[in-house]
Amino acid sequence: MDKAFIFLVLIVLVIVSAGVFIFSQIRADKITAALEKKENLNVLFLLKDGDTLMYSEVFLYNSRTRKGSLFDIPGNIGSILTTVNKMGSIDSLFSVKKPLPFIEKVEELTGLKIPYYMIIDKRDLARIVDIFDGIKLFIPNPVEIINADNLVLLPAGNVVLDGEKAVTYMEYNEKGEMSVESISRRQKVLQALFLKIGEKNTLLNSRTVDTLLYTSLKSNLSKNAVVAFFKEIKMLDSDKLVFQRVLGTNRKIGDKLLLFPHYEGKLLKETVNQTVESLANAEISSNSSLHLQIDILNGTGQNGLAGRTAQVFKSFGYTILNLSNYSTDSLEKTFVLSRSMDTEAADKIAEIIKCKNVKYSNTIDILNENILNDSSDVIVVLGKDFDGRYCKD
Repeated sequence: MDKAFIFLVLIVLVIVSAGVFIFSQIRADKITAALEKKENLNVLFLLKDGDTLMYSEVFLYNSRTRKGSLFDIPGNIGSILTTVNKMGSIDSLFSVKKPLPFIEKVEELTGLKIPYYMIIDKRDLARIVDIFDGIKLFIPNPVEIINADNLVLLPAGNVVLDGEKAVTYMEYNEKGEMSVESISRRQKVLQALFLKIGEKNTLLNSRTVDTLLYTSLKSNLSKNAVVAFFKEIKMLDSDKLVFQRVLGTNRKIGDKLLLFPHYEGKLLKETVNQTVESLANAEISSNSSLHLQIDILNGTGQNGLAGRTAQVFKSFGYTILNLSNYSTDSLEKTFVLSRSMDTEAADKIAEIIKCKNVKYSNTIDILNENILNDSSDVIVVLGKDFDGRYCKD
């Protein structure tokens, strides 16, 4: 009886231990739990070279609509660093061992809660690309990259890049190019990688592959959660991934050029909010809703007003086709004109500057202007009620 009782106790202990282990594994998989609740996934990707932060991208994913966005966060954003109580670049907060101060600063700047992060060294990123047999990219112009070790030639057109070439292309900076071009290049590399992981998603069922993937990065997620995240990437509509970036003014502080977001960072938070709202709307195509083309006309005597307003709309992802003066410089009330009878596009534009005066027409006769770009979707005409950011009541 004593032996039977002891044996029974051992069986119970084994069952309880197995149950605790399984429960802990399931509980540790935060991504699966979040997806079951249809929660959004906000993940900060931090690409580094050794101990130096190279790039950071916030990946926003709406699990209900399966739409996503990449938001580039430059390391040279200027901000008050509470740790040293002085102005500096946010990348100085980055530490591989203690990434939380940097993540908290990104949360402060964007107004987002970012519960997950993945830190990837550029060499490990190359390895991840190779695990999934390279990425497909469209390169608009031939690229010649001369490194200390070798010469890399990338032809124009659709190409397949292995890991080393993908990272080289991501790092490449052409002399005199604008920052938007280099940002776009690395975002497209990540987009191509997401697309390829989606295509090769069955590889994640291999214990060898998921182990290689997990050991190629540092994260606050468990191995199961990391694998669950990349399995969910299959559901992402990668072709319609929305690219966003921070717009602001560059100022030299000491020996460093810092980027200060427009309107003391308020515009950045508004851009993030609109992006999140757009991803949540299953009826709106992310690309079409955020990449409308706009003409801006200045109907006041205030110099440079149209140009400054263009920066506001650019930060929301819109394309500005034409900046010009209106036929009068004494327009009292700002108005927004849709070039079609589609009210949604013009309403969204008007909402950004809090303009209540919206008109709809499939002709531009209402303006009596001959300087407008025929390709624009919406025309914004600025009046004296516009203070540079909003229309006053």
